[in-house]
Amino acid sequence: MKAINLFLMSSIIMEVTCRKKLVGYWGDNSSGSEKELKYYCDLDIYDTIILMQLSQNDHAVNKDGLPSLNFANHCNNNPLLTEDYNYNLYKRCPLIEDHIRHCQRKGIKMLLNVGGPGSQYIGWNSKKHAYDDAFLWWNLFFGGDESPKIRTFGSVRLDGLNLHLVASRKDYVIDFIENMRFLMTKRNATKQYVLTVSPDCYTLDIRAAFIYDAITIATNSFDAFFVDFAHQNCYLSSKDFVSYFNKWTSLLRGKQPDLYLTLSGSDQGSQRNFIQPQDVQEALRKNDVISQIKGITLNDVGDDSLNLVRANKRYSYYIRMLLDDPKFDVLSITTTTTTTTTTRAPKKSNGGGRSSGGGGLRVINRNSNFYYPGKGTRNGASHLVMFMSLMAIVASLLLL
Repeated sequence: MKAINLFLMSSIIMEVTCRKKLVGYWGDNSSGSEKELKYYCDLDIYDTIILMQLSQNDHAVNKDGLPSLNFANHCNNNPLLTEDYNYNLYKRCPLIEDHIRHCQRKGIKMLLNVGGPGSQYIGWNSKKHAYDDAFLWWNLFFGGDESPKIRTFGSVRLDGLNLHLVASRKDYVIDFIENMRFLMTKRNATKQYVLTVSPDCYTLDIRAAFIYDAITIATNSFDAFFVDFAHQNCYLSSKDFVSYFNKWTSLLRGKQPDLYLTLSGSDQGSQRNFIQPQDVQEALRKNDVISQIKGITLNDVGDDSLNLVRANKRYSYYIRMLLDDPKFDVLSITTTTTTTTTTRAPKKSNGGGRSSGGGGLRVINRNSNFYYPGKGTRNGASHLVMFMSLMAIVASLLLL
């Protein structure tokens, strides 16, 4: 009897822990109407949100080697001011700080993106330079406490760092990664940090790519790969998708990092190779792709919220449903399709920005009480409650 109870217990825990994840990029405001961070967390659909972005390290306008930050209109007017210096392109963002704290309480992980399309330059000219930047960023955004007065998000500690090194150089990248991994692992045993990377789908074909050495040599330093499959060469409906996908699964087989597919969340503006939900479903079914990925990343939560693709529901709603149940009948939702047209305001920028790429997930009206058939309400708080309930069940079963 006890063995049966333990089997049931382990089955329940596996169902919760093996759930496919949704990740979204926020802060680029490419749509011109992106809402504040708290709004997207309160949609209760994202497992992780990546904040756009740290666009340049060691910016000349900032003293002390502080990086350039760009969160579009969300914090562009908040340069760090001290008694003797205006850092200008380095930000102090109290509103985002409050929203990060709110999101983390809901169980949503918050990562800082480094680089990406539109960023100016990320690079190091020596091993010491790479080590110094890792230590500086550790103190500015994560578990370090040596610069409390100039931390961008105050006392809040982000959950990790995502590297999207486009405008960069290959030298000393691995040194930076190894030192950041060391700090995340050894310097703070009370919090688990993640280090992730966002390569393009074709990166493994280009040995000169900025991040090639890092992803092939220091593979196990990362926790996840958010691979951009929105590129013309290898988007989900292209003839070469399976070939490129297999290259990534081969690289990561038997290694630590999880694999995520990055897709465009919209067909507007600079978005590329948008794939309709039914075509995503078909791609996930081919060669059992769904079982080999940890989740999907949509590239812009703001764009996704404007993209009502079918039955007046957002694109991310369908992606979430497909991750929860690959057999979900996308075409069964048959109310009138709505197209949203939006005038795009120019993004306020100081040199950063994301022009295209991947990241994000399902969106549900924040005021709705939508239930998945047989699965209950999906949100970060409910995941925590579910987990605690499971632990209570475990304890009671062990006493039988």
